[in-house]
Amino acid sequence: MKRTYMVIIFIVVLLPTFVWSQIKKEHITVYAGLSLPSGDFGDDRMEEDALLSGFARTGFGALAEYDKQLDSPGLAWVSGIAVMFNGFDTDALPDGDSDEINAGSWIILPAMTGLRYATEVSSGTLLYGIGQIAFSLISAPDIDIENTEIKMGSATTLGFVLGGGVMLNNRINIGLRYFLLGEPSIKGEARHSGDSDDVTWEPSVSTIFLTVGLRLGGK
Repeated sequence: MKRTYMVIIFIVVLLPTFVWSQIKKEHITVYAGLSLPSGDFGDDRMEEDALLSGFARTGFGALAEYDKQLDSPGLAWVSGIAVMFNGFDTDALPDGDSDEINAGSWIILPAMTGLRYATEVSSGTLLYGIGQIAFSLISAPDIDIENTEIKMGSATTLGFVLGGGVMLNNRINIGLRYFLLGEPSIKGEARHSGDSDDVTWEPSVSTIFLTVGLRLGGK
């Protein structure tokens, strides 16, 4: 038990003190990009596992990121928040008549923190890799199909972000992030002719985020 307490004290007190004591530089970078759904999130199965598919289309998003350079060469602590919008593939639903179907979009709000390692490959050009944990709020789209109205809610997940990219002249950042955000259990309600049924949507949410960013400054 004593050993457990020592580990907790190290993580909560000593480790952050060590990290913050080594801070040298800080920057803010803003990004815009395309959100490409992958795996079950972009699947459009209409069999018995339909509620495990996301029916997500290619979307767009933005990311704001704050990084602090550490004493170790090339290593930085990186935190950020993103928002991504992915439309719903109405053509995959029964009859495929999108004129009779109205649907909103998936909205993904992840907050991330982790480490980035960068190395200079030529003058003014850095290659980097990044790994982060992500706490996300994920909202499923509402769907109207003729006389049926499906109202969905939101759920939170804990997941991971992996990625890499290139930084040019310490200003332009071109990269890729792979968001593995887990399986949210999103509750909703389907209403039809005065009746209602509970609905639970449980897709595995993952997306590839292709980004172009601009570093705004630092010290």
